[in-house]
Amino acid sequence: MSLVTYLMVFVAFIAFYSVRKARLWAKLPPGPPRLPLIGNMHQAPTSPLWLTFQGWVKQYGPLVGVDLGGTIMIIVGDYETARDLLDKRANIYSSRPRMVSQEVRRSLTYTYLLI
Repeated sequence: MSLVTYLMVFVAFIAFYSVRKARLWAKLPPGPPRLPLIGNMHQAPTSPLWLTFQGWVKQYGPLVGVDLGGTIMIIVGDYETARDLLDKRANIYSSRPRMVSQEVRRSLTYTYLLI
């Protein structure tokens, strides 16, 4: 394959990725500006997490959308919003995916207790 073919495939991939991410980011709540491919990784908190998140909540509102290298995170910044989402709309969020890390931790703890 020639260099032109590789270049066309690369440009098509970048265009597809950009359109896909733009559609995803349009659905997120407001948040810090994102960069292509890495999202908000360049703004990842180095200080305690809650201080950075608190600053974002003050700046962008009670719901903040953050893209940490392809992992979307929604920060809920106040009690009323959390209560509205988790209590009043629980049926929408009850089918969330399993947390494998919790299951691994539980199984390791159980194994440790058996020894």
